[in-house]
Amino acid sequence: MKQSHWGSSRLNVPLRESRPLLDPHPWSAVDELARDCPRTRSWQVGFGAVGTIPANYEPRYSYPLIVWLTDSQCPIESALGYVSDLSPQNYVGLAIDDCIIQSILPSTAPPTDSMVEFLRRVADTENRIVKLIRDFGRDINFHMDRLFIAGVGDAATTALLIAMHQPDWFAGCVAIDGQFPPAGQLLSRNVELAGRRFLLSSRGGRSAFRSASATRHVARQLIASGASVRTQIETQDELVSPATLRSIDDWILSGILSKGA
Repeated sequence: MKQSHWGSSRLNVPLRESRPLLDPHPWSAVDELARDCPRTRSWQVGFGAVGTIPANYEPRYSYPLIVWLTDSQCPIESALGYVSDLSPQNYVGLAIDDCIIQSILPSTAPPTDSMVEFLRRVADTENRIVKLIRDFGRDINFHMDRLFIAGVGDAATTALLIAMHQPDWFAGCVAIDGQFPPAGQLLSRNVELAGRRFLLSSRGGRSAFRSASATRHVARQLIASGASVRTQIETQDELVSPATLRSIDDWILSGILSKGA
């Protein structure tokens, strides 16, 4: 297995410590979500990051973990709600804010100072995500081979970039209304994407023509790299509809069952 550009090809998460689960953190957005969604428990994992587990969390079971990148278009409380709505008992989630990687160079840029700065930003973002996953894993039991990264809009574009750059870290990537990362091909040039799983979703209809076109463009680029891609253009105006969440749940479960895990 190839190593990533920044170290080990797999995330090295320490074994869960045998200690009681922390009480929900007294953070306003989490408290509000807990009142609206009694099926889950949520608490602050680190700065700008919140974890969520089912209310009937079973410590002996290794759950699939969904790492949902967030921003103003899809804030933390929305992402936590989406994880819960996927299934009230089958997933644990980690919502991480302020992880958007803004490109400062075109995909064909030569190795310049801009390229070095961009790679530094990518490395800093990936390191932060790894640290938060490790912090989450000290208290919560999740399956290392069932780790998914997701996002909406700009966060979806960042999720795609990271999944292409570090494909061995994730069982799949969910990108809703994302675009192909400007430096995606450059960063994944020496990375094997064959068989890597991506779920791409966007709204359909005339009002969302650009969104659907961007999603189809992402699909073409990933398929050309050998990735396994499912694309769906929704008919609802809602960007993340109940139908979208049902499709994500089905896609995750079908991937798990296909591996017999």
